[in-house]
Amino acid sequence: MLDEVRGFCERHSECVKKNLLKAFPALSRRQMDDCLDQLVASSFLVKRGNRYYLSNPRSSISMEGRVTADGGVAESMDGSIALRLKADRARLADNPRKLDKAKHMDDPIVMPPRAECDMALRHNGQHRSYASQPTPHPLSDGKPKDLTVVAPAVYQSDVPGVSYHKGSNAWRAKPPNHLRGRIKEKQFKITRTVTFDQAKALAEEAARVMWAGHGPRKNGKGEAKEGVPHSDVTGVRWDPYNRCWQARYHVDGKERSKCFYPSAFNGDVDAARRAAEEFRASKETAHYHFAAR
Repeated sequence: MLDEVRGFCERHSECVKKNLLKAFPALSRRQMDDCLDQLVASSFLVKRGNRYYLSNPRSSISMEGRVTADGGVAESMDGSIALRLKADRARLADNPRKLDKAKHMDDPIVMPPRAECDMALRHNGQHRSYASQPTPHPLSDGKPKDLTVVAPAVYQSDVPGVSYHKGSNAWRAKPPNHLRGRIKEKQFKITRTVTFDQAKALAEEAARVMWAGHGPRKNGKGEAKEGVPHSDVTGVRWDPYNRCWQARYHVDGKERSKCFYPSAFNGDVDAARRAAEEFRASKETAHYHFAAR
């Protein structure tokens, strides 16, 4: 009767005691409990609440009559932990290369000695050799690490309406906002025949024609507002709320600022501006590195 209960559980993968009692009316509740306890003890079933599940549905299927890869007859597997461990050991024993690789995984890597051909590199049709000390990056040549690098504005233009588009690798000339739709923008792509500077010059020339007769853009480098103090030095501006000159600079990647009030210079606004510009120049000398194009 135990084998019949076992076969019923194999076919259903999930069993409830009530269904088992209906399938085997000849067994009492106590006899059914004994059969299920034996199947759980042999690791064939796993009990979870009032339900019983196969411990390993794949390996619990009968293998009788099947042929293995080496031509032998496969034995039946009941899905017990011992048989599964035995199968895992046999599988690992068939892979000595993997075991050997895992054994030597922590061994140091020994590189072969370099030959002359390994020290050379083909680059742009010219034959060159690696130097013993690599050439430092041009932005870091001759400067300490704590300086703020100011990269050249290669992809910017002071002409209103001119911008560089990275996706199309081209310079674009756009008309003023109130003329867009009536005047089409122009695009000058960078190709083998048109260099970067040539495309930029063409875009700036086209933008000057579009912007002829129109003032500078409001968000660009335009003329100073009338009656508002103005400084041409980068980083120095007039703060209208505090009515002082503010000098901004960067140290170790953090922005800092210092205010110069005209009241400290006998009410002279220009004297306070010159002091702010001198302070900004001293900070550029001490903390800035301007990279060459």
